[in-house]
Order: sequence, then structure tokens, then C-alpha cells
Amino acid sequence: MAYLANSFGRVPSSFISTNKPKDQQLMTKRLLITIVSVFFAMFCATTHAQLHIEISGVGSNQIPIAIAGFADENLAPQQVSAIIKADLERSGYFKIIDTGNSMSETSNINCSDWKTRGAFDLVIGSVQKLADGRFDVRYRLLDIGKQTQLSGFELTDIADHTRLTAHKIADDIYKKLTSVPGDFSTRVAVCALGVRCACRGLLELIQLALHCLHQGARLAQSHAPRSI
Repeated sequence: MAYLANSFGRVPSSFISTNKPKDQQLMTKRLLITIVSVFFAMFCATTHAQLHIEISGVGSNQIPIAIAGFADENLAPQQVSAIIKADLERSGYFKIIDTGNSMSETSNINCSDWKTRGAFDLVIGSVQKLADGRFDVRYRLLDIGKQTQLSGFELTDIADHTRLTAHKIADDIYKKLTSVPGDFSTRVAVCALGVRCACRGLLELIQLALHCLHQGARLAQSHAPRSI
């Protein structure tokens, strides 16, 4: 370029590159897209890892357990017995036996009938909606062979925590029958926390990228070629 200037005096404007500012804007936009894409991929992978449950119990290792529908559970936002079934079934250590009906914690139990159906244990319970809008959930875990109660408790909480209550019951059943603490309710808390943190991090990342894009535009504008 210096040679051209010396040889011809003024350099024609067509020889002056005007692509640098545009290239800077393009690079900044590509950086923004890349950063957000990578973060989103990491977020999806993390969430999937938190929700994934390895199934390791099979065949004869599975514990046959009957889980009856809880009495009046249709009053609650979520079906408590269905959540308990899903938790235990996904763990791989339990074989769920369908009861076909609802049974409260006060129902009379015919243990011989449940033995015939192949159940080692039975879960029964009920849901009651209180005057203040909260829900009272009661449950019992019965050993069919010994004809005794292994566990049982009552939990009262707001409607939004009905699912968490069901997970806590699944935790208790898991611990009583495997001697290992259940973590169904913990996984829900960890996943919710992870989603909140990821969303907050994504927002901060987008704000930072937009700031960089704005600064890049200002830089490009300040270095824009001028006609001579």
C-alpha cells in the first residue's frame, strides 16, 4: 500500500479496506452465539445427569411390593401413590404389584390374599384437604409375611409440596426395605436448585455477551473509515 501511495500519490478509496469493523461485529455475534450454545449444552447435560436414575435391580433381586391408591388422593394436585410407584420402579429394586383399588391406612388387610398375589409388602394411605388449604397425607408400610407394620407417618404441607411429600414417603419405603437411605426427595431439591442456578448463570452470560456486542459496535463505529 505504501508503494502504491509513493507511485501514484493518492490511494484510490476502493483500495481502502472497509471490512474490519464489520468483521469485528460479526466475530462478536459469533462469540455470543457460541458461548450461549455451549452453556445451554452444559445445562442440558447437567439436568439430564441429575434426573437420570440407574436401574440396577433385576429379576429375583426385586422386592415385590403392592402400592394401593391413597384414599381421596384425587383431591390433591398430584396423585401421591403414582409418584411413589414411579420412584420405586425407576430405582430398579422393586417390582410393583397393582392393587386395582384405593385403600386407606385404616383399611382391613387380608394378608393371605396379598401373599397369593405375590406381594411381600403393602403400601396404603389417604389424603385429606384441610380447611386452610393444606393437605394431610398419611401412609403405612406393611410386611405381609410377618403381618406387621414396618413404618408409617403423617405429613401436612401446602398443595405445592404434595409431590415432595410423595417423594419423602418413597424415601422411607426405600430405606425400610433396603436399609439404604432413599434420595428421591433430595434429587428434586438438587434439580430445582440446579435449574435456578443455571437460569441465573445463563442470564448473566447473555448480559455479558450483549455488553461485549455493544462495546464492539462502539469500537467499530469509532474506527469506521472516513472518505478522503
